[in-house]
Amino acid sequence: MPLIVPLLKPNGKVDLLVAYDEDALKRIRNYDPGEIVWSQFPAEYRNRLPGTISITFCSAEEQREIERLSVSDPDWKEKAFEKLTRGFEYQPDRGDHDMGPIVLGKKVKNPQ
Repeated sequence: MPLIVPLLKPNGKVDLLVAYDEDALKRIRNYDPGEIVWSQFPAEYRNRLPGTISITFCSAEEQREIERLSVSDPDWKEKAFEKLTRGFEYQPDRGDHDMGPIVLGKKVKNPQ
C-alpha cells in the first residue's frame, strides 16, 4: 500500500509525496494502477488545489519509521519528504531545468 504524505504549502496548495513499497510496485508491474482519489482526503486538503505530486520508493523499514514519526514528531512531514526524496536529481538551485511532463496530443508550456 502506498504511503501518502500531504504537505500544505504557504500558497495554499497541497504537495503530495506518494511513496510506493515493493508490494505496490509489484502490483503496478502487473498493470494494476495506483490511484489517488482527491475527494478521499480530509477536508483540510481536498478543499485545496494540488501543487506538486512526487512519486518515490519507500522501503518497509522507512515506512514504519515515518509512521512512528507521524504520531510523535510535529515536523514528520518535512522529515518524510527529506528522507524519501534524498536521491532527487532535479536541482534548480544548481541551474538544473525540469522541462515538465510530456502530455501526448497537447503542447504544454512549463508553467514554472
